[in-house]
Amino acid sequence: MADLVGIAFSDEERRSVDLSYIRLHSALEKRGQSLLIIDNVDSEELLAPSRTCFLPKSDKVHILATTRIGAEKLRETACLSLDPLPEDDGVALIEKYRPFASDVEREAAREIVGRLGGFTLAVEVVAVYLRENPEVSCVAYLRRLRDEGIDAIDGIADGIQLSRHHESVITKLLEPTLAQRSPEEMLTLEYASLLPPDSIPIPWLKEMVSREFPDLSQEPKPGYPDPWAVLIRRLSGLRLLVVGDDPRLARMHRLIQDLVVKRQGLSSQERKAGLIEHGMLRLRSHLSHFVESGWIDRENGWEIAPLQSFAEMFLDAGDPYGAQIAKSIALLKQALAAESLLRNLYPILSKRLGTDHPDTQEVLEWLRGVGAEP
Repeated sequence: MADLVGIAFSDEERRSVDLSYIRLHSALEKRGQSLLIIDNVDSEELLAPSRTCFLPKSDKVHILATTRIGAEKLRETACLSLDPLPEDDGVALIEKYRPFASDVEREAAREIVGRLGGFTLAVEVVAVYLRENPEVSCVAYLRRLRDEGIDAIDGIADGIQLSRHHESVITKLLEPTLAQRSPEEMLTLEYASLLPPDSIPIPWLKEMVSREFPDLSQEPKPGYPDPWAVLIRRLSGLRLLVVGDDPRLARMHRLIQDLVVKRQGLSSQERKAGLIEHGMLRLRSHLSHFVESGWIDRENGWEIAPLQSFAEMFLDAGDPYGAQIAKSIALLKQALAAESLLRNLYPILSKRLGTDHPDTQEVLEWLRGVGAEP
């Protein structure tokens, strides 16, 4: 950066962030309109007000920093979380480097973008690789990506020079962030990496992680924050685990999942077995309530969708647990559909037959009997 600005730091300035900032401030103020980009900041101290006060503040100089530090640690800095690359934009990026020869190639590129979760750097790595290796089709690379996961990205990234990124190997980019996580945070990510990426039940994570770290399940003392909520906020701030509109569900980037699974090694099988056991317990709980009352526990109805995703994940992998879970879910979904039907039926019967009609009363009693007031 110093070379681009046209200055040479002294040895003393190189040893002191404050002195180098002051020198940079002076040099930039003498230039015209400038955009200063501080890339991949790995310490919040570098962006602390006590340091950034030395940087230029005039309208001529604008400063942009990229970092994986959570926004909660940069409260006095205007932060913008970068969302995944939209699917259509990802397909367009690949097409820019490798024009599609057919609709089949375009659809393969679309699935590649989907499997990469809109990770812009990974999409660009694949696009450049396809440009430099014209004998490799999008269809063929998609097959490799399905088989190898994140290794299919790291395996092609070495030697690829991107126009805007000096570091193109995904593992090297993410590893420092993962290495700085606490044991509790890392265990949470390990369990999350084994669940469907777009449908991760946060209560499941809490249950599993609290077995090794019981303090996370304790009610906080008055005036103290909930340690589990703090943990989830940290991971969400780092975009390692992103909480959706439903606070009980989260998403995790597929590449991050692949990397975390790879870091776990053999222990991932133990974690997976624990999740299977927990998932089956949750299913048995729903089924037990259904058998006893003829209905499901409506307060836990949100869990049906992630359980279904859980089953589909095993089915895709050819695991027999998938079929067992899927059959149970089918029964529960029938109960959900029946509840919805009766809820919709009651106002129709009330309007056409009257609230005192025997048919209307029968539906009402059925709904009340299972705690589902219309």
